[in-house]
Amino acid sequence: MQQLVHSGRTFDLLMLDGAYSACALGLAHHFSAPYMLMNTVGMYSAPLAALGNPEPFAITPFFNSPYTESMNIFQRAANAGLHLFCKSLYALLVATTVQPTVNKFLGPGKRIKKAEI
Repeated sequence: MQQLVHSGRTFDLLMLDGAYSACALGLAHHFSAPYMLMNTVGMYSAPLAALGNPEPFAITPFFNSPYTESMNIFQRAANAGLHLFCKSLYALLVATTVQPTVNKFLGPGKRIKKAEI
C-alpha cells in the first residue's frame, strides 16, 4: 500500500467497496480522484446516505433488526434510534481510528470530511 501511495500514479476513477468506505476515502483524497462506491453487502445506510442516497429512518429497516418496512409507530421509533445510534458510533469510530491512520500515512491535510461519513 505504501508503494502505491508513494508511486506518483494518477487515477481517473477509484472504485471502492461501500462497506466501511471511510477506510478507503483517504486514498481518494490522496490521489485527488473521483470515486464510486459499490455496496457489495447489505450494510446500514449511513455511508451511502452521505453520498446522496436517501436514508429515511422511518421506513428503511435497520440492517440488524427484525423489522421490515411494515412497522408500527413504536417499531419505527426504535428503528430510527438504531439508525441514529449506529451513525453516531460510526462517526466516532472514524474520528478516533480512521482519521488518525489517514493522518499518519497520508498526511494531516488528507481529512475525511463529515459529509462522507
